[in-house]
Amino acid sequence: MRGRGIVFSFLLTATLSFAVTLLVTLLWNLIAHGQASFDWSQSFRMGIIFGVVLTWLPRGKRQDG
Repeated sequence: MRGRGIVFSFLLTATLSFAVTLLVTLLWNLIAHGQASFDWSQSFRMGIIFGVVLTWLPRGKRQDG
């Protein structure tokens, strides 16, 4: 994977995991506590962590031919 592909993959993965974590914390706080509030710090942390880890995981064997 080239440099642009790695950056694109990181940004895509980080953005998706940020959005999902934000939605999950919103729903959790709404259901459990009865108030709509976001956990921004947790969402940013999870986005960065998943972005880095899932970008660098091997995508499987490459089959030539």
